[in-house]
Amino acid sequence: MEFTTLQLPEPRRWLGLAGGRMGPLPVDEVLKKVRKVDSEVGTVSQLFDAAKVAGFAHLAHAGRLALLAHLRGSGFTDTLSMELACWTAGERQIGRALEKVGLREGTRTVALVSVGEKREAVEEALERILQETGIKREDGVVELFPFKVRVLSEVFSLPGGMVRKLGAQKLVLERVALLALEQRPSRPCTSPRTSSGPGRSP
Repeated sequence: MEFTTLQLPEPRRWLGLAGGRMGPLPVDEVLKKVRKVDSEVGTVSQLFDAAKVAGFAHLAHAGRLALLAHLRGSGFTDTLSMELACWTAGERQIGRALEKVGLREGTRTVALVSVGEKREAVEEALERILQETGIKREDGVVELFPFKVRVLSEVFSLPGGMVRKLGAQKLVLERVALLALEQRPSRPCTSPRTSSGPGRSP
């Protein structure tokens, strides 16, 4: 099964992306299965409500910045999985981030992100997460459809005039990038702690 994957030159990691439709399985069960896959494959994965994601460009941009912040020690959390949530939401507080883009009971479309040192590991993680959670692969749910513009405008507090002028995706990417201004001072890079799994919306 082929996935959208990106090799990040700095830092040297692979980022894998996918989308899908989720059945009625409880969110806690889904996240438990994701953590199990990550522990076995050696990846760090996170799931988001696809309705709150402005396309694969949004996930790739947030993923790269989250990974850089985590490795440099300038992020907002101690785990990469939560760092991915913060940057995707454009929020420094975990609770607010999960409330904005995290899974809730009733979420049916999901965006998946997986980070690893090897492309094969990232692809294996995504494939196994889809299989073990019963999420039906459908990358199109991540893309920016017209109906998402209203949702994204509310979630990210985007000004209507700017949305019409620049587009929702560009504004969301700018919000994500602006989070860098709130980072902690960097510390020397060390091996990242990647044991903590994905989170959910309260």
